[in-house]
Amino acid sequence: MLLESRSGSSSTGIQSLSFSLGVTGAADALWAASQHFLYFLPLPQGQGSLRPILAIVLGSSVAVVMAIVQLAGACDPPRPLRPAHPAACRFCGASSWWNGWRLVFAVVAGVVAGSVERVARWLSRSKCSSCARSVTCYPAEHYPHRQYQLDVVAEVVAAVAIGRESAGKAAARATSSATSARRWTAWVAALAEPSALLSLAQRIEQETAVGVGASVMDAAAARVLVGLEALGAALVRHGVELVSRTGLGRVLEWQHRAHGDVVHLVSEPRRLSPAMAIGPPGCGL
Repeated sequence: MLLESRSGSSSTGIQSLSFSLGVTGAADALWAASQHFLYFLPLPQGQGSLRPILAIVLGSSVAVVMAIVQLAGACDPPRPLRPAHPAACRFCGASSWWNGWRLVFAVVAGVVAGSVERVARWLSRSKCSSCARSVTCYPAEHYPHRQYQLDVVAEVVAAVAIGRESAGKAAARATSSATSARRWTAWVAALAEPSALLSLAQRIEQETAVGVGASVMDAAAARVLVGLEALGAALVRHGVELVSRTGLGRVLEWQHRAHGDVVHLVSEPRRLSPAMAIGPPGCGL
């Protein structure tokens, strides 16, 4: 298709465009004003064209985008098996139904001490048939509302508060930031009274002294960690099945499973739930 431009004879002086299908100047040349034509030629920025020019404009960026899409698909973990129906609604007790999935990416403690792994997990979502509340169903190994899981947080805080490492060095092993390490340390220090944790642990371990040496530690976070370790170890020794490996993870996992309470990381962390109480042996605590 050849494009010619001629001066129109109309009084408006608008130039017309001649599209000739074949030889230039053919008798059947089509005359019309420029605004009568669809614009098939792309603009430099790739806009205003009806032609498929995405690959031409983006060039190698298309390959990059496709690689990212393929990588995301390769990292998509299989969805876990789940029962035919979810548990009853924890808010009103009515029956619930499955309401899709949620993909999360968590940082968990690795097999080697001090190492971490990033894992992708599909979490089920359920919705109540009565109050219509939709919730995410968290497995035992995933503490709610956290990318960095509790065992990772505990190891970083222990390195800072007990090992006297810098926040930056301790955070680097967990692939987090020094700011996060300092926030975690302050959060643990205000999480609970060490004496209350040791008292609970001592009520379980009635014949064994717990928390020896905790009072001589200077850092508040260190004293809390010792109390959490004592209570977590006591729970495991008395038959409570917990997935977490650290005292922080075990105690908060137990509190979540037993009482449905979740301790969030906020600027002013709240204390452990008053409902966290020790019952007689055999009652599931």
